[in-house]
Amino acid sequence: MVLAQPLNPGSSLNVKIEEVFAHAMSPFPTKITQSEKQFVLFSGNHYLYSFYTVKSQTTTVTLASSTIESYSKLKPSSQQDSMVKYGPYTDIEPFKQSPMRIHFENNSPFLSVSWPFISTASALRLTISPSSKLSLIAVVHSFFIERVMISFD
Repeated sequence: MVLAQPLNPGSSLNVKIEEVFAHAMSPFPTKITQSEKQFVLFSGNHYLYSFYTVKSQTTTVTLASSTIESYSKLKPSSQQDSMVKYGPYTDIEPFKQSPMRIHFENNSPFLSVSWPFISTASALRLTISPSSKLSLIAVVHSFFIERVMISFD
C-alpha cells in the first residue's frame, strides 16, 4: 500500500481491506444424498494477519446463503441474514491467529484453482516492433481447475 502523504508519528489511518481466499471452503459433510442440502465449511482467521498492531478491527463475512448452521462466536460477534460480523476487536498484536469457522448452506457449485500450475505452454513473450510505436505483451498462464463437489450416496 502506498499512501498519498506520509503518516506522521503518532497518527492513525482508517483502512478498508477486502480479502479473497482460495481453498478456504470445503464440502461438509463430504457425502450426502441427492435430496439433502449441500453445506460447506469456511475456515479462516478472526484477525487480519498483519505485521503491525491493529488498533481496531471489524470483520464482516458475506455468505452465499442466509442458512447458517453454525459459526465461531469470538465475542463480540453477530449474525444477520447472510452476514456474520466479528468485532470490533482492539489492539490486536501482529500475526495473531484465532480459527474462524462458518458452516453454511451453499447449493452453488464452486471451482478450485491451483496456482501455480505451470505447464510447458506457460510463457512470457515480449515482442517489440522497431518500426512501430506499439508493443505487444502476451502472457500465457495455465491453471488446474476442478469443480469441488459433494459426493452422493
